[in-house]
Amino acid sequence: MKNISIVTPVYNEQENLPGYFNSLERIIYDLENIEVIFIDDCSTDSSNNLINSYAKTSSYKVKLIKHDKNLGRAKSRLSGVKKANYQNILLLDTKTQIFPDALIKLQELNYSPVSLNVIQRRNHLIDRCLYVVRVLIYSPYYNEDFKSTYINKNNFDKIPKGTTGLFLLKELFNNSQPENVESKYINDDINLIRNIVKIKPLLKASGPKLFYNTRKSLLDNINHVFWRGTNFVDGYIKTKGRYFGLIVVLPIVLILGAALMIWHFKIALLLFIFSSIFLSMYLKWVKKLLIQDILSFIITIPIIAIVFTIGIIRGLFMKMFKIY
Repeated sequence: MKNISIVTPVYNEQENLPGYFNSLERIIYDLENIEVIFIDDCSTDSSNNLINSYAKTSSYKVKLIKHDKNLGRAKSRLSGVKKANYQNILLLDTKTQIFPDALIKLQELNYSPVSLNVIQRRNHLIDRCLYVVRVLIYSPYYNEDFKSTYINKNNFDKIPKGTTGLFLLKELFNNSQPENVESKYINDDINLIRNIVKIKPLLKASGPKLFYNTRKSLLDNINHVFWRGTNFVDGYIKTKGRYFGLIVVLPIVLILGAALMIWHFKIALLLFIFSSIFLSMYLKWVKKLLIQDILSFIITIPIIAIVFTIGIIRGLFMKMFKIY
């Protein structure tokens, strides 16, 4: 790996762009071998102006592609990769701050595709709750220093992955595009990566790291969880894999839980208290999590689970009536 194109879709990211710019400028690498491509997906805030200002002062070659209408992440990535001058592509999210030595670590691996080590910041209750959820789902691959491993179709659901930080060759990216890429309702990252591992194993590497900043407001986080529920259906309903059962079970549990609360609130409350105590002991003594993470999880997981499940129900209706 020598020359590299960093491709970043942008939609209303004025709060995150300054921190993202700063992290790019701290990268330790030959600056002449890097180009940064931003795709402004018809932002309604000052994202476009911030990118233009950054392009004038940046150490890198900066391109800005502006969409006349909002096309979604998948189409934005396609627009960016199409305009990339180099074959080595690094997809990065604006909510990230890449470590200065990440590109050197990637070069040392001498392999692609690579999923970078995404370290989630834990700044508030929902941050900590989602962190605990991911620990429960992806342990032992969700920590700062896990053992690097290859993702294939057999372990696909057991290891965290996404397009938050994804390095691959341009040809592989183009050959792995999911169906209905024009739709905003598809699970574009999971479907893209599933197609990638059909062609070549994806290395989940612990060496190249980046920080990920989750959404700051409660409303933004709730909206994100709702959309993740909808996209979850598209990403997993056809696979019959590890998470297929959740698509069926979670709506049933939500309905039964609501019925129990209406029928006998005290029993529902006692069940929640006992399950919370048991789960807290498990998280503390088995998973070795911090008390503040556990408390944040117990406090916020009911609303997160409800919103996510409502998103799943929406996704099921969209699949049934072919609304894409």
